[in-house]
Amino acid sequence: MSANTPVKIQGKYLYWFEEFADGSQLHLVENLDEQEQVVAKMTDAGFSPAVPGFVLSTRLFHDFIGQNELDEAIRQLVLEYSYGVETLSSASAAIRALISKGQFNQPQTRDITSAYRHLAGQVANAELAVKSFVPGSSREAHGFLAQQECELTAICPQTILLACIECFASLYNDAAILYREEQGITCPQLVICVSASG
Repeated sequence: MSANTPVKIQGKYLYWFEEFADGSQLHLVENLDEQEQVVAKMTDAGFSPAVPGFVLSTRLFHDFIGQNELDEAIRQLVLEYSYGVETLSSASAAIRALISKGQFNQPQTRDITSAYRHLAGQVANAELAVKSFVPGSSREAHGFLAQQECELTAICPQTILLACIECFASLYNDAAILYREEQGITCPQLVICVSASG
């Protein structure tokens, strides 16, 4: 049974879409193949250098979990599900509740909300689309992959922070935990795209 805890990666928390022109500087997820999968999915969904926007990397997710000291609690709840102490739904709900209570630190809050304000002013629209993507290209797994992804809107600096946390929590719904267990995926990853809303 996987620990279902995030992986440590290098790089920045935040990349603007125009930085995608030089892919060698991107560190969105753990490895290049997975990054190419994520970028392809983002482009298919309309998130590309052709439109204003930014991406939050897996590093932000990892550090959020670590700084809120959630690693061990998540690991324990997944193990309790594995051994039949907890049902899948109760373990999932407990993990998502823990994540929802977490907070970004001051530098993270500053960077995310500053990017929101800059982008909202740039597109003259305070309502921005927020969507998470996870690595994976298997057509058979598409439905399960989609279960781990989240699509929201943000209308102010506070809601962009809440939307990010909800995206993190979506990695621990019932289907997402079960999918990673069946696929032997030990470290959940995601990137969050923010751009002009529809």
